Amino acid sequence: MQSINDTYQRITDTIVKQLEAGTKPWIRPWRNDIRCSLTPRRATGEAYRGINVLMLWISSQIFGYEENTWMTYRQAQDLGAKVRKGEKGTLVVKYGTFTPKEREDDEDCSIPYLKGYTVFNVEQIKNLPARFFSPADELPRAPVPHIETVETFVKNTGASVTYGGTKACYRPNCDDILMPDRHRFDSQVHLYSTLLHEIGHYAVSRIMPHGRLSRRRRLHSAMRRFGIIRAIQGTQAVRRWDDTAQDGLLVWRPERAPFP
Repeated sequence: MQSINDTYQRITDTIVKQLEAGTKPWIRPWRNDIRCSLTPRRATGEAYRGINVLMLWISSQIFGYEENTWMTYRQAQDLGAKVRKGEKGTLVVKYGTFTPKEREDDEDCSIPYLKGYTVFNVEQIKNLPARFFSPADELPRAPVPHIETVETFVKNTGASVTYGGTKACYRPNCDDILMPDRHRFDSQVHLYSTLLHEIGHYAVSRIMPHGRLSRRRRLHSAMRRFGIIRAIQGTQAVRRWDDTAQDGLLVWRPERAPFP
């Protein structure tokens, strides 16, 4: 059995690794075709709590799981199902207290414990009963309204942006940006903060066109110089939609940004 310190270290290493990779734990701001809660749940339907929620969110983000139900290898076996060959589980923990038998009369002798164990997303398991999967949900076809000032900013960058599907990413090999359908976002803030985040990745390829990304000082200087970071951080122009925000953040930046 792993010690408490070993379990703590595994959790810490998982989070730090994602932060170092530039992947902050987040909640996806758009909806997919599956109707389910954002809260990870056990096979019993009980919601996970505490650090387990973060660990399962990170795993879902890395591997692209849409379902939010998780179970142990043994639980899957008991249901007549089987974890697919080669699948890797996710660490979660159980916290509690116990009292040694020789100290059962001592009410103050409760010793805390932390036990780590592995769970698998239902998408990693075959032959599970249908009740463990969320039904498809027909999303309302009400696309988020355009904000012309932001759309003009994006157009002036020269970036090729394609809407469709359920993923948001900048593809260096194709030099384009993929965005989920507009109707999958709940608000203008969610849509445009996601779009401007991907524009930031696109901007890096223009600032450092020869792949010299290891030269961090130059990269950071360029990012500050052209105001990309301010555009990415929460899209203040969308959150604070007034004349100051329009003039201060979006109108003049295309003229100074290092785009074609």
